[in-house]
Amino acid sequence: MDPRELIESGQLELFVLGQLSSEERKEVETMAQKYPELRLEINRIEASIKAISIQGEKFPRPELRERIASQLNFIEEKKSIEKPQGVQGRLIPLNIYIWSLAACFALLLWTSISLLKVYKELEITKEKYLTSIQETKKYASQTSYLKNEFDRLHLAVTDTNNISLKLKGTLHYPNAIAVLYWNRIHHSVSLIPRSLPISDASHSYQLWAIVDGKPLSEGVFEVKGDSIRLEPMKDRLTAQAFAITLEPKGGSPNPHLENMVVMVKI
Repeated sequence: MDPRELIESGQLELFVLGQLSSEERKEVETMAQKYPELRLEINRIEASIKAISIQGEKFPRPELRERIASQLNFIEEKKSIEKPQGVQGRLIPLNIYIWSLAACFALLLWTSISLLKVYKELEITKEKYLTSIQETKKYASQTSYLKNEFDRLHLAVTDTNNISLKLKGTLHYPNAIAVLYWNRIHHSVSLIPRSLPISDASHSYQLWAIVDGKPLSEGVFEVKGDSIRLEPMKDRLTAQAFAITLEPKGGSPNPHLENMVVMVKI
């Protein structure tokens, strides 16, 4: 812009009135240093404004007022034109909304699948935990049972009032063995099956006490493979022998001698 255009543009009046931006003021000052006629014009405008102020006038001369007004209108129109462009530049394109929505949906789907997977894993862990608890209770119950059996067995073996009798296998059961504990004070009788064959579903073992040549039933029991179990039998005050026979399920009123498994004489 040459000095003449700058003078006619009304920028000098706005410069004197302090209505220019810092960049515009710097541009005018630079031009005024370069072109003396611009400095003279600025001085003239400042003198006119000062004279008006001294004379008490409310408005500047008409031509100056029109130049200032036109310049201000130009600036306002320029701002009104640039504003929609600035707003338009800040608008987000529709495809960005679409991609953002798709990304959110994908994230939601992935999160749902992940949560479902975690839920299934928690269910599996819960089932394993419950199974572990049941197995622990089962083992604890078995341990308690074995401890009780061991305590009873230990008491039977260490009680000095007990007589230990070893019932040996007969001709048909040569490897069968049972151990009987007979208390001389309380007359209680208990039995450890030891190596008796496992009884099937239709048979039971039956202990007999031979008293004065007559067999008396001491009770029936099953053998399921637990050789350390101590079987409590009926109390017996006196006996000359003990024998075990294999009888029909639940026992018999009289022993079947051909099914005698073990026997001991006292």
